[in-house]
Amino acid sequence: MRVKSYILILIPVSLLLLVAASFIYEWGFDENTEVASYQTNDTGEILTHPYPPSFDHPLGTDRKGQDLLLRILNGAKYTILFVLSVGLVRILVGMLLGALLTFMPKRIKDFVQLFLTPYVNVPAFILVYFLAYIFFAVPTDDGGLQLIFIQFVILTFVGVPSLVLLFSNEFQDGLKHEYIQASYQLGASKKHIVIRHLLPVLRNRFTIVFLQQIIASLILLIHLGVFRIYIGGQAEGSVSIDEEILLSKSGEWAGMIGQSVFDIVTAPWIVLAPGMAFVLLIVMLNTMIRLIRV
Repeated sequence: MRVKSYILILIPVSLLLLVAASFIYEWGFDENTEVASYQTNDTGEILTHPYPPSFDHPLGTDRKGQDLLLRILNGAKYTILFVLSVGLVRILVGMLLGALLTFMPKRIKDFVQLFLTPYVNVPAFILVYFLAYIFFAVPTDDGGLQLIFIQFVILTFVGVPSLVLLFSNEFQDGLKHEYIQASYQLGASKKHIVIRHLLPVLRNRFTIVFLQQIIASLILLIHLGVFRIYIGGQAEGSVSIDEEILLSKSGEWAGMIGQSVFDIVTAPWIVLAPGMAFVLLIVMLNTMIRLIRV
């Protein structure tokens, strides 16, 4: 039990330190980071970017000579904070609407459930992809803040319908407990029942759903990144001579994958480095879910 508690504390603290280190790097060291100079092999030949993993560059470099470990560190804050915010707002909105739906008349409840069910069965990526044209119409003169906000709203609300139905069912099942029925009959308000009785009982369940939503948001970001739909938009320039391969303006991990997806054959470490960062983050979140369920 003690080990379980330590791990449940260690993982969030580690992610918090990673985000803090990401901000510190961008504010204090990013501009002073030098691009990798040329290297030579054992025969004296001059090697060009990208460089494979080595002692100097543990994860290798990209085609511009930038250290991939530092790029992952720099993009950590955008990736983690974005999916954390999406998951949190999804939970709050879904919980609020789910509670309202629980206490609605049966006819209205059936209609709302009938309306929301199709959205539950459609993959979130499909919905976001067909709305992606909005992203390209948004100006990025403000540094991409307006675009990030619109992306945040869309990525948040594509996950809300399923949560509304889920939380409504959870609340409905919770109301069947005898002590809640007794409280209701003694005159407790619906607000009191939800806040004082249902939420404490379902706290672990909601925490698990919150972590699952973060994982779902991470996977959605990867899908969008492969299709070069980047959080914050596209930056001017390219990763190589090919001007059609545009950069991610924010530098988030999914953008790193999307802008280098065609390097999987010639320089696989460029894609695998951010990919492994995603895998590690998802494993950490899944570990928390398993420990909470125990």
